[in-house]
Amino acid sequence: MPKPIAKSTVFTSVNPFEQFPPVLSQQHTPAQDDLNRAHHEPTEQRDTVSEAVNELGERVDQELEHALTQLTSEANGSSEPGLASIDARLAESQDVQEQETHRDIETEKSQELTDVKTAGEESSGGDNWEEVVEKQPKQICVFSFQLKPFVSIRIEHLTEPPMEVQEDMISDIARVKKDFDQIDRSLVCASQNVIAYPLKGGGFRLIQQEDGNHRQIFSSSKERIFNLSLSSNIKGNETKDVEAVLGTGVNGSVFWVPLANFPHNDHYGPKDEDRGFIFPPVQTQDENTSGGQLKTRVKATFRNPAIFAYGRGKNIYIIHPQIARHTAYTDRQSRVCNSEKYIKEHSLKISTEKAGKDFCFSTDDSIMVSLDKAGRMRFWDIRELTAPTYHSTIEPWNAVEVKVPLMTLATSHPSEKSWPTSVMFLDKDKPMVKGVASRYVLVGMKQNHTLQLWDLGLKKPVQEIHFPHSHESDAICSIAYHARSGILAVGHPTRNSIYLLHVSAPKYTLPILSQAKYVSMLANNDAAVPAPASTVIVSNVREYSLGSKGVVRSLEIIDDPTAQSQYGDQTAPLFSIYVMHSKGLSELRITRSHLGWSAEGKLMNSVDALEAGSITMTELKPPPVIVDEPVAGESPPPFAPTVTGNKPAKDAKPKDEPASTRVTKGQVAEILAKTESPANGSEKPDKKKKKKGNDTALQVTPIIAPTPQQPSATMREEDTAKTVSPSPQRKLMTATNKADAEVPKWATQLLKKDSPSSGPSIAEMQQKIEKLLTTELEGLYRKLAADKRVQDATGASRQDAVLRLVSTTLTENVESSLQTIVTEGLEKLTTGPLRELIASSIDSNISDVIADSIEGSVPRELEKSLLQVMNDQRTITAIGDTVFMKVAHHVEAQLMASLPPAIANIALSSAKQIASDVDRMFVERHRQLDMARQQDNSKLDRLINSVSQLQEMLHAVAEEQTRFQVETRAALSQMQHSAQPPLANAPAQAPAQEYEKSPEELERDNIRALLSERNLEAATVTWIRSQSQTELFDELFSQFSPTYLGQMDSLVQLSVAAAVTSSLNTYIPQRIAWLEYIISLINPHNPDYADGILYKILEVIQIRVHQAYVQIAENNTHDPILRKVGPLAKRIKELKDESSST
Repeated sequence: MPKPIAKSTVFTSVNPFEQFPPVLSQQHTPAQDDLNRAHHEPTEQRDTVSEAVNELGERVDQELEHALTQLTSEANGSSEPGLASIDARLAESQDVQEQETHRDIETEKSQELTDVKTAGEESSGGDNWEEVVEKQPKQICVFSFQLKPFVSIRIEHLTEPPMEVQEDMISDIARVKKDFDQIDRSLVCASQNVIAYPLKGGGFRLIQQEDGNHRQIFSSSKERIFNLSLSSNIKGNETKDVEAVLGTGVNGSVFWVPLANFPHNDHYGPKDEDRGFIFPPVQTQDENTSGGQLKTRVKATFRNPAIFAYGRGKNIYIIHPQIARHTAYTDRQSRVCNSEKYIKEHSLKISTEKAGKDFCFSTDDSIMVSLDKAGRMRFWDIRELTAPTYHSTIEPWNAVEVKVPLMTLATSHPSEKSWPTSVMFLDKDKPMVKGVASRYVLVGMKQNHTLQLWDLGLKKPVQEIHFPHSHESDAICSIAYHARSGILAVGHPTRNSIYLLHVSAPKYTLPILSQAKYVSMLANNDAAVPAPASTVIVSNVREYSLGSKGVVRSLEIIDDPTAQSQYGDQTAPLFSIYVMHSKGLSELRITRSHLGWSAEGKLMNSVDALEAGSITMTELKPPPVIVDEPVAGESPPPFAPTVTGNKPAKDAKPKDEPASTRVTKGQVAEILAKTESPANGSEKPDKKKKKKGNDTALQVTPIIAPTPQQPSATMREEDTAKTVSPSPQRKLMTATNKADAEVPKWATQLLKKDSPSSGPSIAEMQQKIEKLLTTELEGLYRKLAADKRVQDATGASRQDAVLRLVSTTLTENVESSLQTIVTEGLEKLTTGPLRELIASSIDSNISDVIADSIEGSVPRELEKSLLQVMNDQRTITAIGDTVFMKVAHHVEAQLMASLPPAIANIALSSAKQIASDVDRMFVERHRQLDMARQQDNSKLDRLINSVSQLQEMLHAVAEEQTRFQVETRAALSQMQHSAQPPLANAPAQAPAQEYEKSPEELERDNIRALLSERNLEAATVTWIRSQSQTELFDELFSQFSPTYLGQMDSLVQLSVAAAVTSSLNTYIPQRIAWLEYIISLINPHNPDYADGILYKILEVIQIRVHQAYVQIAENNTHDPILRKVGPLAKRIKELKDESSST
């Protein structure tokens, strides 16, 4: 704002405000000058919030890494860190990380949020803009965990009752009743562009974030959706958002709808249903053998909306919507896809062997991790299944199937009831956004009431969190992760709470690898993978309760909320949580204070959870070792999927090899027999004869057997290194050292037959044969070792099953035998003696028993008889008459003597008590009425004084304006008379009657002339003193910008504000613009505003603006001018409050 400059007036009339002496000062306070200078100081340019957080992570990770590298190995040597000795340093580095993270977040957001603060005030103020009351937010209690890995933490209780969600955090989006259903999973999904939630009658509703427009999708299907997800691309600098919504119905159908910018949308029609399709459930072979209802699981990719994964039973299919919605598979009218035909002609499948509970894509979509009912976590290489060659090919292709995983990990012991529920990748923000390998996996068990945090580099869980859980029928917990802040949100329906956990991950030290490459290197124990020196851990937790807002059903986090730019520096949200609850859909805006973080990033209200008794901590059990899983190389490797189908696959037929490079199985057997002959020297002579016969046969056998398909070189090296049997290379070296004695006859004949006299020497041919034999022996020994491992594993599993069966059978037989023996023994030992003992006891005790019975029965019978007699009316009458005759006279005398005095005393005391109570109540009521009357009189006096002062001020202004108008008219008349020529010079003929302008017209002409001369100050003062302020503004001043008012006196600016609002019925946008600019110039601490003049004029302006707001809202609730009127009225109220306090 430019600094005001004092200017001399150009008119001689008296300013009506000059009667207030303190107002005439044109000097400004130093504070105001400093404020003006600060307003013009250039603001330092800053990076975006995400870049600041990433840079911050790199600075803090160095200190955290230094602390974590001091860990000592406990169970597994150097690969497993132990944190017993450096808990203090971890806590210190954790504080530094959180402080710097949140301080930088605030610093980077402050510049981005300056220009849009009023929009946030509009959204937060709403319809109640006159009644904004600032409240101090409550502090959330943060419960800190010990920074120690390989522990199991059970949350017993935190704050009881939990702190309820504050009013400034939550805003309602939709009001809809949502009852509990055990099958429900994710009931809301959101992005920066849209929000989606399922409808009760079927389909789902889509809401636009920008303008709030909404529409129903697939509502005619009548199939309720229990899981929603949103697939989007990772938007670059020049890439548009491409999004698609995936819904899963309770009957197993999949609902797919593309949103804006999806390729080829215009070919299918304008409606969302026309562009999407319904994918019915595909019948599988294990449909009726799974032991329960078969469920459909659908997952969106992390960065490629052109595909999604469809899981049912023991299979997971990769679906290409661009192909599935083609008219060759999807009906134009019903939009139902022929799913069985599509799967038959475009099958891209993963066979998980066991029914899956959940699966998900990695951040680069190169790996899919599945979680089955047994708790096995398998990692599948799906790069072949997601290759771009399959994206738009309508023609059928050969079925591709992946059967062998890259790596398998067990999340629980087979004897435990773990109830695997969910699985997801997580890491720091930078690797997840850039799409490189993620190091950590979160596994949910027991309906997500137990969370396991896995470190893939260690191949084991590092922490386990148990939330309160009592029954198997408890609703599933909903989990969502925000990578930028490291917050893991857990919605707990049973407690109706939202837990916010902070996940602290160390510095990302992995090289740039894809997820598939990283998992493959881990599975092969590749030395190129950096050894983990630190690991991830959950450092603290806080709990919020929805309370009366509703019961939590599901939640979702959006990484970069659209509301982020609508709040000031102190209230800028880090992220938004969309919560689906029993009463509808709401949005939670989470700021630093809501997480218990100060402006400097420190924990403001931290409590040690273990010392407070809020948690219990035990040692984490190591995961079981898997012995019955196939090893990579025993079957077709994962990166070379098995090709099946009616059409032969390309390159499936091996190339023909020269006959000289092929060796039959018999020849290999001969070489093996000769190589192992020292160990088998005790063979019988007939076996030697048979071998000779075989040798003779081998001499005439044509060499035509094809070489078996070999695994890759990497897998051969791994299998060779892991083989327990003697090395085939060592045996081969022994065989080649004795070449003269060990060369078989068929090799000599082959050399003589195929080698010309002038060809290569026998030594060269011998070297070629040795090389060929070496290759064949390596493959043979590798296969033998693989078969041995498989047989050992199979034998171990069979032996375990046999032992279990034997144990069960023996237990049942022993129990039945023992039961028979014990029963017979007890009968022999107890039946005879008991019979004799009972007889003797009866003989000896019968007399005593009879006596006791008589003593008990006689009184009882007498009592019954007396009751019967007493029930007889005649007996009662006789007894009553006798008693009455003897007692009546005596009772009457006693009553006459004692009753009258007692009644008198009671009546007297009651009367005194009543009188005392009435007097006390009267005095108290009189006092209250008197106080109320005094308060009313005081209020009336203040009101009367205020009205009187306002009347006097308005009267003075009106008189001054009237006087000024009279003077103006007189001056104008004088100017007209002076301008007329003398009568002597007048023409002879009678003068023509001229049109005489009205004072209003003369005033308008005068102001127009001043404006044309750019004498804006004089024109403005003439306008504010005129009686036609509304007409003059509409005709003249509405065409000018109000910026020239910045050079005028503060009282003139205030007068212009009053003149602009004299009528808000015409030229409303221009009047609001003028008023906004003038309000921005007002400084409530300016000494020119004395005697409360600023407060009084602002009160009049506030009333006018409010009336205009109501009138505009009644005519058109969507009028864009309402967005400006609300914040403007709020600013006027703030200035009025500040002026009243000065």
